[in-house]
Amino acid sequence: MRTRLTEVIRAMGYEPGAEPKDETPIAVSPEKRKTILDDLARGKITAEDAVKFLQGE
Repeated sequence: MRTRLTEVIRAMGYEPGAEPKDETPIAVSPEKRKTILDDLARGKITAEDAVKFLQGE
């Protein structure tokens, strides 16, 4: 699971452990974000799909 989350973070253009930039708008609500990450952890969606959903696509 850790590898998948790292892939998602990198696919979104971030480096795990790096300080977040305040200029990036949130594409989805916190509730939707949690649902997406839970689905990823359960294997219901791929890392690539998670990135798309987290970006609001």
